[in-house]
Amino acid sequence: MQDWKALIDKGAEMCGGQNALARKLGTTSGALASCKAGKRAMPKEQIQELAAILNTDASELWTAQELANMPRRNPFLRAAATAAACLVGGVVLSASLPSDAQASTLDKSSSAGNCLYIMSNKE
Repeated sequence: MQDWKALIDKGAEMCGGQNALARKLGTTSGALASCKAGKRAMPKEQIQELAAILNTDASELWTAQELANMPRRNPFLRAAATAAACLVGGVVLSASLPSDAQASTLDKSSSAGNCLYIMSNKE
């Protein structure tokens, strides 16, 4: 079984370029590039048209596309990315908060008698 990107490249080569292939499939070059990169799924009508261009079975193309799109749809990878983002956020937040000793000195210096108010009378 061939790689999804290689199959689209082969179809583009047979049509004279990615723009020509996109026109034959009835889509835009940007949409075809998104399908090739695995960012979106190609509609089954376009897969059937691509299969006719490549003289291959549409089920082979469908399988290749599903394998290429698997990382985008993998719930484990999404959960791992979310957990990593939370971990990084927690580390950044804890690094920016004052320690207990620093917080106690801040509390002592900010008592009611030591406050400085700056007032302005701009007219």
